[in-house]
Amino acid sequence: MRKKSMVLLVVMILLVTSTTVFAEGANVADKTNKNISVMSGMYEVEPNDTPAQAKQNNKLKANTQWKRGKLDRGYDSVDYYYYSHRNYGNIDVTLFNISTRGKVNIEIYRQNSNGTMTRVSGGISDGIQQVVTARNASEGDYFVKLSLLSSSWDQVSYDIKIDAR
Repeated sequence: MRKKSMVLLVVMILLVTSTTVFAEGANVADKTNKNISVMSGMYEVEPNDTPAQAKQNNKLKANTQWKRGKLDRGYDSVDYYYYSHRNYGNIDVTLFNISTRGKVNIEIYRQNSNGTMTRVSGGISDGIQQVVTARNASEGDYFVKLSLLSSSWDQVSYDIKIDAR
């Protein structure tokens, strides 16, 4: 009986350490909120599946910042990033540290005054780094859309950076 209990304990420890725990609400440390869910690492890590989510959660600052992201076929196959371009010039979107040499479609869109989006540039990652440039971009709101190509791996992690000049 003691051996079965020890095996069960080891299995439970392995299960807990291989998952991510998210707590909802305030004051979790004082145990007043018990809304805790356990999710495997395969699910969404950054809420940016739409332009609206990107504008709220995934703003990029030019020349200063990069973000880590992940695409996962079936769970999170599209990511959007928002950038507010405040001068006239080129916008370079660099995808680097691309895992598994996955193929990612990179598209840059400009949001028009009526809310519609116009594609201004695009490309496909080839290897571990790719730069896509929107040339002579005017001031305005821009979105970068990343999506897995059908011939790509099931999971691709990456770093993204925007440079403006």
